[in-house]
Amino acid sequence: PGDGANTETIAAGATELPDIITTTTSAGLETGSLRFEKIGDPRFFRRDFPITTRQAPGAPAGLATVANVGPPRIDLSWTAPPSTGVGGYNVYRATAAGGPYTRINPSIVVGTAFSDTTAGVGTTYWYRVRALATGVTPELEGADSNTATGLISSPPPAPLSVTIPVGASNPAG
Repeated sequence: PGDGANTETIAAGATELPDIITTTTSAGLETGSLRFEKIGDPRFFRRDFPITTRQAPGAPAGLATVANVGPPRIDLSWTAPPSTGVGGYNVYRATAAGGPYTRINPSIVVGTAFSDTTAGVGTTYWYRVRALATGVTPELEGADSNTATGLISSPPPAPLSVTIPVGASNPAG
């Protein structure tokens, strides 16, 4: 029951859909049982039904970016969520603060770092990361991490000429 009690009375002829709230911090598939009892009727005392729940992992935290000019890329890093059973991560990118966000990793990211080598110079990107539960098909993603931005600045142009004043010394030789 939603009030946290151990039993709930259902009116005769009524239909109820139970909400099952897990107390585990383990992401992925969990098994257990759901018990139905009819109190006071010896013909139908108790029945246990096996159930499997799908638990999404928590959100990654501390998403940060570092832009690199050559070769151009934006390196992302984050902290794993406190959930156990995290099988990897998906990385999402947008070109506007509100999205839409598109998944950019071709396969599941196993660690807590990713390099976006498809980022273009001079474009600001917004990133989010989601953790994936182990062994759940289709993929069961957790909540979004914080949002971090990344921008690969254009490198300064190479000088066209160098002028050395007459009489100047060159300490480099």
